[in-house]
Amino acid sequence: MNKLNTDNLKKLMDHRDGPCVTITMPVRKGAEAPKNEIRLKDQLKAVERQLVQKHGMADGKAEAMLAPIYALASDLSFWSDPGEGLALYFTPGEDVQAYMLPASVRESASVGKRFSLRSVLPTMIGDGKFYILAVSQNAVRLLAASRYTVNQIPLNNIPTSVREMLRIEGTEEQEALQFRSGTSTPGRSRQGLESGGVMFSGQGAPEDDDKIRIAEFFNIVDKEVRRWIDDGTRAPLVLAGVEYLHAIYREQSEYPNLITGEIHGNHDETSDADLHARAWGIVEPMFRQEYDQATEAYMMHTGRADGLATDKLEDIVPAAVYQRIATLFYNPNVDRWGAFNEETGEITLHDDPTSDSDDLVDLAVHHALMNGGAVYAVDQVPGQEQGGGLMAAQLRF
Repeated sequence: MNKLNTDNLKKLMDHRDGPCVTITMPVRKGAEAPKNEIRLKDQLKAVERQLVQKHGMADGKAEAMLAPIYALASDLSFWSDPGEGLALYFTPGEDVQAYMLPASVRESASVGKRFSLRSVLPTMIGDGKFYILAVSQNAVRLLAASRYTVNQIPLNNIPTSVREMLRIEGTEEQEALQFRSGTSTPGRSRQGLESGGVMFSGQGAPEDDDKIRIAEFFNIVDKEVRRWIDDGTRAPLVLAGVEYLHAIYREQSEYPNLITGEIHGNHDETSDADLHARAWGIVEPMFRQEYDQATEAYMMHTGRADGLATDKLEDIVPAAVYQRIATLFYNPNVDRWGAFNEETGEITLHDDPTSDSDDLVDLAVHHALMNGGAVYAVDQVPGQEQGGGLMAAQLRF
């Protein structure tokens, strides 16, 4: 089963051909695991009822449409690595898109004009995007991460190590001779070695020529890293590596947000998950500060009564669609069904979802994200009592 990442999320957000079936559920483990199949099939029955009652589909046709998901539910291998939560997306005539989630989600089943994404967004957004770069002389690894996710970015256009760079430059034979003999250029002794790499003198600090080679290697690495991650968002980059390498890399890097927090030590054998856990401890206070600042800005505009802060659904949905939202706070556990007329900007609320209904919270979140707004999933909307509120937004204009 695949993990939900930002690329998949964008494709789901762009999908428009209904009916769009969305199912989310927490996943039970251990002795409770056999119940997952039963609970998923219960969710499918709920979808069938919606297709029949709200979308006018015949009973037999609704069940037949969902046959691919029923087949997955009965497949033992499907449940082999489900994560803490499960999200399923399906439209007739296309493959089922099934994603394991790193955190539990509420149980829900819906049919609409678009996929419902707000239940899974807390596992993807609101805790920020950051990167981890693990460097040594022998390996380079770049990871894209959020609070709950970590994925490796392939760096295929650079040498894999200092030795590989030297080989490409045609100097491998000389370096290999120095490696085997333990000799160096005349007048220098070379003791100490980072396993498999260039020899160093003294207590492991590189000599001048070694520094030049490492710096050259890191300059190549930095250019490739920036090609992947320098998208204007200035997402934090956490560096992991032996301490003396940090200073050399920083001298070569032109990335605008290589943060001061570092992970020391050689991490060639450290798992992605362990690096992610250590890096999150560094960046979490930064993201908490961003959230606090966003909340303060919202409350400041609320106090000014300048029209740039609102918690009214009828204001927030049009503002999201018309690209006016700078920051959106939303409660992922509350539904509001209705219809939005883009021409008039008017909202009609529905007591129960129909074939013409939109999840208005999901609609606002969707457009806020697509238009570059900051989005936070919260249990308590700023300015509301504990557990209260649906949405709140700071507007750009």
